[in-house]
Amino acid sequence: MADLKATQMSVKHDWETPRWLLMEVQRWIGGSFDLDAASSADNAVTKVFFTKDDDALSKDWVSEALKVRREQIYKDPIIWCNPPYGRQIGEWVKKAYEVSRAGATVALLIPARTDTRYWHDYAFKASEWLLIKGRLHFKNHGEPSISGAPFPSVVLIFRHRSMHEMPKVYTLKRPPPEKKEKTNDGHAVRHKGA
Repeated sequence: MADLKATQMSVKHDWETPRWLLMEVQRWIGGSFDLDAASSADNAVTKVFFTKDDDALSKDWVSEALKVRREQIYKDPIIWCNPPYGRQIGEWVKKAYEVSRAGATVALLIPARTDTRYWHDYAFKASEWLLIKGRLHFKNHGEPSISGAPFPSVVLIFRHRSMHEMPKVYTLKRPPPEKKEKTNDGHAVRHKGA
């Protein structure tokens, strides 16, 4: 598999979200995710999820997420989305906003590309921006990428019951990346950074 290069595009579009970020966003929102809107069977973060074959942009995210929320009908569903970062990303940002207007809280992890049309059309409609300090190290089959993403990242939080004139902006500090050391026999050993 290709690793992220120092370019804006990657051949691979199904990078896994680091677990620490998922936990931090759930803590921030105040609940667990009910639907993963862009995943694969191998990297879904919820029991209910959409894969590439499901064509998530054409689906009703709220009704799918509510299938999980039957016993907690008084709460808005919470949806996670780490979409493919290709040319369709603007459609994903628009969909996240529209889904929030239909009754959900949507957490959307995207590159912080403030020079794009979709950013100016929809990012300012989010209730919060969680800017990630440093570059994310996405995962590939559970293993962190060798290098960080070649772009800064942000989690846009679109909330159903919240419409601010301007988004509230916060910073999430990522934990130190894992360090690799070589043993005497040349094999790599992973250690968490201090």
